[in-house]
Amino acid sequence: MQGFLFAWMGALVLIGVLPPQETVTVENGTFLLLLAGRKVGQETYLHQKSGGENIWSGSVEIQTDDMSLKQKPRLVLAADGRPVSFDLTYSTDGREQALSYAFGATSFTVTNKGGQKDSSEEFPLPAGAVILANNVLHHEIILARRYDWKKGGRQEFVAVPNTPVSLDDRGIDDFLLNGKPLGLRHLFLSVGGVIGSNLWLDSQDRLIKADIPLQRITVYLEGYEKIDPALKNLAASSPAFAAIQAGFFSRDAQMSGTLTVPRAGAPPFPAVILISDTGPQNRDGDSPGVGGLKMGIFRSIAEKLSSNGIAVLRYDDRGVGKSGGSFPTAGMADFESDARSAISYLRARPEIDPGRIGIVGYSEGAILGARIAAESPEIRALLALACPARNGEEILLWQQEGNLARLGLREEDSKAEEKKSQAFVEAIKKADQDVIEIEDQKINVRWFRDFFAMDPLSIIRKVKCSVAIVQGRKDIQIPPEDAEALDKALTESDNRDHSLKVFPNLGHLFTDSSGEGLAEMADTRKVVSEEALDYILGFLKRKL
Repeated sequence: MQGFLFAWMGALVLIGVLPPQETVTVENGTFLLLLAGRKVGQETYLHQKSGGENIWSGSVEIQTDDMSLKQKPRLVLAADGRPVSFDLTYSTDGREQALSYAFGATSFTVTNKGGQKDSSEEFPLPAGAVILANNVLHHEIILARRYDWKKGGRQEFVAVPNTPVSLDDRGIDDFLLNGKPLGLRHLFLSVGGVIGSNLWLDSQDRLIKADIPLQRITVYLEGYEKIDPALKNLAASSPAFAAIQAGFFSRDAQMSGTLTVPRAGAPPFPAVILISDTGPQNRDGDSPGVGGLKMGIFRSIAEKLSSNGIAVLRYDDRGVGKSGGSFPTAGMADFESDARSAISYLRARPEIDPGRIGIVGYSEGAILGARIAAESPEIRALLALACPARNGEEILLWQQEGNLARLGLREEDSKAEEKKSQAFVEAIKKADQDVIEIEDQKINVRWFRDFFAMDPLSIIRKVKCSVAIVQGRKDIQIPPEDAEALDKALTESDNRDHSLKVFPNLGHLFTDSSGEGLAEMADTRKVVSEEALDYILGFLKRKL
């Protein structure tokens, strides 16, 4: 995607005929770009001053399995921080294009050359505008230097053409470099509420490390590739519970997980299984490998429950972590089978009371849990976290509408993105194979067929055990109003033991949320709400 999102300030003043200005190099450096831990590119940058101008230029090269990109950006900033010009030449898979931004007092003009048709368009200039170009990392240095550390807190900007950008101070994080401690200031960057990035800067305001977790991208300033977070290791077991490695078979796969069992009290204990959300996740509810979400929602739930008398089985999704099988070709029926096998394993354990088993399902996992609970009289309780009430196609369209609105795109750009999504859905529906390629990416058609066809309301109406519908009002992945629809469906089906709990300030991950978008999922300082954990524990204590 070759869009433009952000910048900072500098200068250009050439009036009449002036003697040549001396150009002084202020700083330079090289960033190394890693995708899922593998180096895929680098960027060199140069900051110079000439007269009253700040000139930032660079060269970007990125090579992945799906894309070859080269960029040469040049940004000129006035002494008062006003952008004067920005030029970018770039080639994607060998096709070369050029963009030029010329800034006036109240507007700016964008000239595009090398596309299907050369074009030029004028836009109003937002007050205090910043510029951030995709894949131009040194623009984030410029933006970070606009942050007022004395003021602190959340500070907002507007990236041209009209995208809201914010920076939040996350304090000092401790790292180790060659065994020596290194403290770096941590800023959290949100772009349109959709893109979230963590920036770590040293005392000289140099960008040492950055990551975009949802895209599995990590960036290091050359020479700092070996820094490691100085984090405390969390013990697998604790004085409150024992952690037992668990293994069970599900169809063609040997599954692996962790069973946490309370130390206090006498067995057999009531127990629950945790069924994960959409996408590959390990037993902690995190994305596997480098990057991705690392919130540990399932670990938090397991430790809360097992510290208070309830055993918990959580497991790596098939094809993830230590579990066998294939994730990229699995359908929802495979994940349902895995959960059923987990329940069978749990009921056979001597520490567990087979008559007091519950399910905690998260989003897609809540739908699978409801299917199982509807057909399994041994299930005493279902706790459905962030459960949808509509089919997958409707969910995707709802998510896209929100994301496009937050980014502040032009109407024609939004319509173009909507057409892409519609084309994606149609390609899935027309596919006669289980796996296809769309824009050089392999798509699991089998899973999408299941996702599009699911009918959560008809499923939940069949559930007769105790049910709690738990939802965050600031959720931007699942429509919050779906919780009320599920609760109503339970009432209409004569389920006499169901409850609804909506947390007004929590998001999809049950962390405190502003509701502005996906970006906050990348915020490494977010933690699962203790209030939500208390509610989950209280419900299961009463029902199991």
